[in-house]
Amino acid sequence: LKYLITQDMVADITINPDFGQIEVDPADINLTYFETYFVEKRPFFMENATLFDTPIEVFYSRRVGTNRNYIKGNWQSKMDALVKYAGKLSGKTMKGLSFGSIAAITNDGHNSWGNKENNSMFLINRVTQDLFEGNSYIGYLGTHYTDSNMSSTVNSIDMLSYLHENQLIIDWQYIYSQNKLNGEGLSFELSYNPSQHAVYTWMDFEYFDKNFNIDDVGYLYRNNLQKLQGGIGFYWPELDSPFFED
Repeated sequence: LKYLITQDMVADITINPDFGQIEVDPADINLTYFETYFVEKRPFFMENATLFDTPIEVFYSRRVGTNRNYIKGNWQSKMDALVKYAGKLSGKTMKGLSFGSIAAITNDGHNSWGNKENNSMFLINRVTQDLFEGNSYIGYLGTHYTDSNMSSTVNSIDMLSYLHENQLIIDWQYIYSQNKLNGEGLSFELSYNPSQHAVYTWMDFEYFDKNFNIDDVGYLYRNNLQKLQGGIGFYWPELDSPFFED
């Protein structure tokens, strides 16, 4: 069900959705320590999906509807969880305030309506505010997961800035995760690519402490990590050479 509440706000509701018509994932044999990342293909989660995008993927929509025991590595045949209910509210005001909320209840254990002991609840809230005439934004993303055994909460602040006639780009995010242990994560990206000069630079920094954990609702390839990388380059738009044009 889709309902246009106002010109700036739309609601989507689904009950017992059947995603059988969606293209299946490719066969995957993963012998590494890292979880395979699958692309979202379900229309309910794909609509307005870019609103929930952040440098560190705090909301990985494939968590909703995937069996929890399979994710945690309890070696069993892969069985999808039953999505009982799901709802989404999203919109954008005339002043550049974008907002989105997703709530879902799934059953992981026996893929049934009757067994409530294996229900899981997902709640995702996202707010962004356009800055600098819509060229940049600052945002908040919060997620909450709970089931019969545990619960976890993640709060995130992120900002994307295009400065100096879009030649300087700054993209950063700070995350605080709360589950069995509390953890912190940080991502910072900077690039300077002037249009009139032959030199460009970039830097990428990531820090995840050993207790940082967003995988109940998000996707993180690993924690306990400190990474710094960067570079400098030179560009000639018209290179007088028989071998290269640029």
